[in-house]
Amino acid sequence: MPQSFINFVDAPLGLKNNNPGNLRDVGIGWEGKIGSNKNFVVFEDVSWGIRAMVINFHTSITIHENDTLYKYITRYAPPIENDTAKYIQILSQKTGIAPNEKIHFNFEKLKLILRAQFDVEIGPKYSALITNEDVIEGFLRLSNNVAYFFNGNNKFKA
Repeated sequence: MPQSFINFVDAPLGLKNNNPGNLRDVGIGWEGKIGSNKNFVVFEDVSWGIRAMVINFHTSITIHENDTLYKYITRYAPPIENDTAKYIQILSQKTGIAPNEKIHFNFEKLKLILRAQFDVEIGPKYSALITNEDVIEGFLRLSNNVAYFFNGNNKFKA
């Protein structure tokens, strides 16, 4: 069963919102969305927040052609409101993917990228509370075409 962190005391907003990617509420009718908090989406449980992150990532890659960490994070966390260069550096270090290397996607690389983003967005202490089972559940909630893009016909494994 996916976890909900809504009532966690002293946790970062992204964790309390079950939104470890800190996705802004810009009017998208996300499945699993139960509200908004300080302009960020609040999800029913963390698996819905993970699902939304993956869909956001998929859209960024397939529609906006952001197929490198540099392109993806520059769009995801623009320099006008983030230390984008540091964000890219952290993701590159944690994933082993060079900032301008074209990412050849699969589930394992996506998990690495998501985990690195959790660390940046909510901090490693809180990121560690999100289990591999939560990540798998987020993937199981994806539509077939998005899931296939990242994992082909393989089963998702913790």
